[in-house]
Amino acid sequence: MEIQEGELKEKLISWIDSADTRPVDEQQYDLTEKFLLPDMEAVIKELTDLRKAFDAKIKIVLKRMLSDLPPQYANDPSLRNPRNYPVGFCDTISDGIWVEILKGMRFPSTAGIKALSHFSHRGGHLKKIAGIQHGRFFQNALQAGSLFVDTANDSVDKTKPPVNICDLSQSGFANIDDFSSQADIIEKYWGDRIFPQRIFPFLTPLYPIIHISKLGRVEILPITRGVIAKNVFADFGLAEDFIFRSRFAGEELPAKLHAKMERNFSWDEDNYDFDCGTARGDIFYRNGAPDDLVREVFERLRNVDSEYLLELIGGSTSSVRDFNRLKIQL
Repeated sequence: MEIQEGELKEKLISWIDSADTRPVDEQQYDLTEKFLLPDMEAVIKELTDLRKAFDAKIKIVLKRMLSDLPPQYANDPSLRNPRNYPVGFCDTISDGIWVEILKGMRFPSTAGIKALSHFSHRGGHLKKIAGIQHGRFFQNALQAGSLFVDTANDSVDKTKPPVNICDLSQSGFANIDDFSSQADIIEKYWGDRIFPQRIFPFLTPLYPIIHISKLGRVEILPITRGVIAKNVFADFGLAEDFIFRSRFAGEELPAKLHAKMERNFSWDEDNYDFDCGTARGDIFYRNGAPDDLVREVFERLRNVDSEYLLELIGGSTSSVRDFNRLKIQL
């Protein structure tokens, strides 16, 4: 599928930009050196103060979460456990501090916010980023020109200082560019299991991963908009690689999952058209769709008119949400 210049391409690019780092060129190095490095002490102090204020505000939310947390999930690393705050709350903290930074930049009054504001208004890249750090865990942070700004530095190891700023090139941060990288971190960091998503073949080109937690929670892995966009630009080759060529390709879902899923889904092998506007995500293939059907779905999707693509993505995303709301437990 060729993505022409226009609204669709702009939207896909914006999805990628919402989480990925931007290139660090000579201008970004110059702006960083001129507006941020001289006031780095003030920037760190400002971010540390914002983090302290955020921690104080979130205590009420943590108490509410603790009362709602089922006992069996207390030691599940894939869930945010309020007892372990700030561990596991990287995105919550990063998003919260980012909101406060944006508020402060409207009427900057402190040295640290003024430095960030001057830097941004002169073309410096100041944005949220989300990806993988050190090849071991997921990370949410900020990019400020040539700098990596982590306001949740203690969200993996709570003994570390809450704020850390270093050179982006030395941070160990990497954008998520394929499905296998994401799956690897889920297995390494959370200790969960990953399987190729063939049970709903019409969702496979956009949502190719089944995720089962250590406690048996089953979901079709939600995919970030950035990775969806990269997959589209790759003509759905990222999903195809994961399904057919990754180390996960031969993994078979646990047999006891089939009975649970058959209560909610059925397969009609005589009626599996692939309409441009419909993902038919409700069609369940008990033992996983065979290669020929999955390949056919990929090929048909590549031939869909691009004007229907956003509608198709939206329908697929809704189907995934509906499935995950079932909260299937092994």
